[in-house]
Amino acid sequence: MFLTGLLLSAALAQAEPRVDPITFDLRCLLLSAGLRESDNAEARSSGEKAALFFFGRVDSRVPQAQLEARLVREAQALQGLDRGAALRACGTFMQERGQLLSEIGGRLEARGQ
Repeated sequence: MFLTGLLLSAALAQAEPRVDPITFDLRCLLLSAGLRESDNAEARSSGEKAALFFFGRVDSRVPQAQLEARLVREAQALQGLDRGAALRACGTFMQERGQLLSEIGGRLEARGQ
């Protein structure tokens, strides 16, 4: 997957100063959604999937009444960041979560569940 390959090399701490998890997810949502403008079809598809992943995380923790204002604020904050590094941090996070899910699935399968 193009996005996964593109994003694997950075850790969250390299992308920007430590931010709270909701801020991180909001920024990843915005960055991933921005890939829909890519000329590369695989990048667009990966961006859509990543945006849905991060929206699911955001939607469960940010009240609807605050969502738009938070997205606007984080879009502005992204102006001063290294977007490539931030996007790689988002990909690293997704990869870690996917790896955890695979490990859990393997353990459940080993138990016959």
